[in-house]
Amino acid sequence: MTYEKSPMSFSNWKKTIIACAAACLISGAAASDADAQRRDQGARDGKPSNSRVQWKTSGLKRKVVKPKATVSRKVYVAPRHRQYRGLSIHRRHGPTIYGYGFHYHDDHAARWIAFTAITLAVLDRLDEEQVRYHEQAQIEATTASIGEVIVWNHNDASGTVVALREGADESGYACREFQQTVTVGGEQEEVFGSACLQADGSWRIVD
Repeated sequence: MTYEKSPMSFSNWKKTIIACAAACLISGAAASDADAQRRDQGARDGKPSNSRVQWKTSGLKRKVVKPKATVSRKVYVAPRHRQYRGLSIHRRHGPTIYGYGFHYHDDHAARWIAFTAITLAVLDRLDEEQVRYHEQAQIEATTASIGEVIVWNHNDASGTVVALREGADESGYACREFQQTVTVGGEQEEVFGSACLQADGSWRIVD
């Protein structure tokens, strides 16, 4: 038997395979372009196009490490809603504590304490130490490189915080959009939030 006697010659068969491969590549490229356009549109709208999107990051990761020496914390329980230097502090979920992250006093945590406005219901299942690890990750994400993932874990809880992008508000102050995840007992919650720096160096949550 020879290739010439087959219904399709070897030469034609080879050309058909090449044509199919080219068509697949073109189709895949078109789909990738469509995905990219959807992501770009989401960025222009000022919000993620899909909360389930696996954001591309810089590949950098940093683990939150508790400092060996910390300031003694107050023994008083903080109210869930309170005022501090004209700033409204809201901890609707989790333990009611003073300060923020590993800064156990409000005075030391003043720059980041507005982040209490970004809440996750799963925080109700965390203890104070776990909440402080999560908050410390938020603090570190304010100065981390865009796309650098700040990772924390303590006992059976863990999470990540990453600054997805940065820009400026009407006053020219730096702003960042953050993506946060918290996992406890096999349950994970994700939230997005944006914040801008103020003239005094503190962060303010924006819509």
